[in-house]
Amino acid sequence: MKNSNLHWINNCRALGILMIFFVHCASYYNYNIKNISLFIHPVYVNLFFFISGYLLFRKQLSEPVINESFRAFPCSSGQGLLENICFRLIIPSVLFSMLEFFPACIIKGQPFVMTEFLKKTIGGCTYWFTCALAVAQIIICIFLLLRRKTMLIYLLGGGIVACVGIFLIDNSFYVIQSDYSFPWQYREAFLSIPFLAFGGLYWKYEDLIDKMLDNKRTLVLLGAYLLLLYSNPQAFEVLISMDKMNLAGYGISLVGIVCMCSFCKKMGNCLFLLDYIGRNTLGLYFFSGAVPIVVSKLISKTVPFGFFGFAAVFLLSFAISNTAVLILKRYVPWVFDIRVRTRNKIE
Repeated sequence: MKNSNLHWINNCRALGILMIFFVHCASYYNYNIKNISLFIHPVYVNLFFFISGYLLFRKQLSEPVINESFRAFPCSSGQGLLENICFRLIIPSVLFSMLEFFPACIIKGQPFVMTEFLKKTIGGCTYWFTCALAVAQIIICIFLLLRRKTMLIYLLGGGIVACVGIFLIDNSFYVIQSDYSFPWQYREAFLSIPFLAFGGLYWKYEDLIDKMLDNKRTLVLLGAYLLLLYSNPQAFEVLISMDKMNLAGYGISLVGIVCMCSFCKKMGNCLFLLDYIGRNTLGLYFFSGAVPIVVSKLISKTVPFGFFGFAAVFLLSFAISNTAVLILKRYVPWVFDIRVRTRNKIE
């Protein structure tokens, strides 16, 4: 991938994780900045599914990978894709959920229950985004067995899977009644598939889209996005994490994401800090829930409630999370990809 592409993707990731921290801190601190979250919700997590799809299809539908036969694919590129899903998403999600489980029990004053521990860790019921993304990518991997270059196949397949997810949600289908997300946030994964396909479609027509979206048209599109959300917010269901997604929600999210991508491309590599944050969003995500919860409790007891208290929660949560990620990458980098430990031993 060209450096310019890496820069805009990292810019998007950085802004996305900042929005995630903003929403989480506002929620846990119980501070509502009027209308801000309304405009963030369609983009802040859906953007990551979109970028994941962009990168996945960019590799899998390009030559020579797409030229691999049905028989060769599972043993070569398909195997590599599944290994990445396992080592970069599944195993880190399980490891961090194990680390979080015991402190969470202490904070909530709950006893240790083995079934709950297994459900939250091996069952994938702690980190909804990484678990849903892992399942969604596995489904895409199955679609790739068709060995077709056209994105239409993946768009139609993604639409069908999303419809299945909506059907399950509307009919209150649960594998276990105590946690609808078990196993591995499968319903959220079904809802996220279209965004991965949209990311692939964006890659396919990226040059054309970039030519169309000059500064003026990007501003017009952004204006339409803001106006639609402000004038009729009830029409758009955009929160996959809450099992709330409709056709209008997919549409408005896509508009916001495309505006974000266009904006980040125009930024280039002007801010090194964004590029750094963008390269560490996975680790930051794992801390984006627990850290704001703890910091919110501390700040609420020491700082008067209001904007400055919220700002303290946001800045301190982000600083602590970045420090934790930096320490982990320095001393135990294998928690983000266990293959690093294997490679170090070989070396």
